[in-house]
Amino acid sequence: MAHRMIALPLLLAMSAIIALPTMAQAGPTPRDLDNVSREKIKTIPSLDKEGAAADEEAPAKEPAFPIVRKVEKPLPSISTRDILSDRASTSTSPGSSGSTSDSAPAAVTTQLTGPEGEPRYSAVSGTDSGNTRIVDLKDTFISGILWREKNNKPCNMRFWTLDHAFGKESWEPCTGIGAAAVFDSGHEVRLEQGTAIGRIQVCESRNSKRIKGIKVYGDRINADGTTTYHPAISTDELANCKTWKQDVLCPTGTLSTGLVIHYEQGNTPAATGLQLVCRAVGVETVTVKTDEAPVPFEPLDVTPTLKPAILGDAPGDKSDKGNEVTETTPEVGFATGAPTYTAISGRRGDQAYTFEFGTRALSRIDWSEKSDKACRLSLSSLREGEDTAVRIIEQCSRGESFACENATCSGNKWLGGEHTVNIIGQRPAITALSVCTNGKSNGRVKGMEVRGGEILDTGTVSSVTDVSKDKLSHCRDWKTLVICPSGSVATGVRAHFDPGKGTSKNVAQLVGMQLACRTVEVD
Repeated sequence: MAHRMIALPLLLAMSAIIALPTMAQAGPTPRDLDNVSREKIKTIPSLDKEGAAADEEAPAKEPAFPIVRKVEKPLPSISTRDILSDRASTSTSPGSSGSTSDSAPAAVTTQLTGPEGEPRYSAVSGTDSGNTRIVDLKDTFISGILWREKNNKPCNMRFWTLDHAFGKESWEPCTGIGAAAVFDSGHEVRLEQGTAIGRIQVCESRNSKRIKGIKVYGDRINADGTTTYHPAISTDELANCKTWKQDVLCPTGTLSTGLVIHYEQGNTPAATGLQLVCRAVGVETVTVKTDEAPVPFEPLDVTPTLKPAILGDAPGDKSDKGNEVTETTPEVGFATGAPTYTAISGRRGDQAYTFEFGTRALSRIDWSEKSDKACRLSLSSLREGEDTAVRIIEQCSRGESFACENATCSGNKWLGGEHTVNIIGQRPAITALSVCTNGKSNGRVKGMEVRGGEILDTGTVSSVTDVSKDKLSHCRDWKTLVICPSGSVATGVRAHFDPGKGTSKNVAQLVGMQLACRTVEVD
């Protein structure tokens, strides 16, 4: 018993000694907690019996405050600019859900914005006469140039835009502009729609520095703003075009929006040199929803005849129904029935051939000779947005005598002629004609002059009269100018021929002409 009483205190002492290391590993005391920051407390893991972090196996507890985890969906392969724009449009204000599940996928496209930047200039083709006039359309590129002469001086210039409409700016210093304006001739260089001028060349006259011919080269503008040389060339020149001057180009990456016209002073100024005004092709990047793709760029699209206008609420609302109105471009036509014929300019021949378009205006006459006789006529009707209509009267050989109309004339060896008179414009029409003869008893035609203008939407002919004249050296006697009745234009001709005689008896000769005229009507 005594032994047991002595052993008990000994065992208790040994247990206390063994327990000392375990107490040293216990958690911090309250005093220690006072010296530890709250942040450090969060980083101290709670340990289980095995000394491992309880968070690794213990189920997660609901936090005392909400945790927001932002999960971004994969973005489509688009530009950085569009990504930023997309993020900005889907950002949310406090309290909103920020859901983008209803947003349509975005796509990137480019669209043309027209000319941009400050103008740049080519060198001068022709002669710098010390006087200049800048004609710059600025917001559109040009595809053609119409120029007219008065008193043998080029003093009137207008420009066609990419869609072949006339630009608002022009150069018209000739005296008598308006109702009294009568020009010696009209000429044009024009590229196809959607093609802009990027290079130009002028031709000087034999006896002066005046412009007597123009040649233009162009590039097609693609939808992405690049340009393609395909090539496109247009040339027109007068008979006294003598020397073609150095061609000049717009700087790289630009196309022409106008001209710097160099001219001589005088009562009737005369153009002597041309210089291109050039600008870069503007393009912008546009982000659109895939179900709202933009209308593709169509450089050859012509102005539509119907222009819908919506009255009332926004398009697509049910309240629009029945509120649509349309504006129609007036349709210009001609009176039906038999045409009215003018008197004869020249004389009546033994044979007469009549060719008439009926529903289109006559705008051009070509003729050629064989054995010193005008024996072939080519009549043309040109109108914007329509195919050229042609009639050919062929009397140069008995074995080849025929009349050719419309499509049957395409590719015909007689198409065109050695000499030409024509009225130019978007809807041109001849209204008067005069022939010149050789002054001899046979009265052979050796020249022609036509006058006319553009048919306006009102059905009237423009007050600015174009005059086109072509003649051979042995033109001696200009005959009476015959004119269509007021309110009408020429739609064809009646050509008078005498049969051939002598050594060229198989070749007929043109001796006189009449105009077939119809009243212009507007629907």
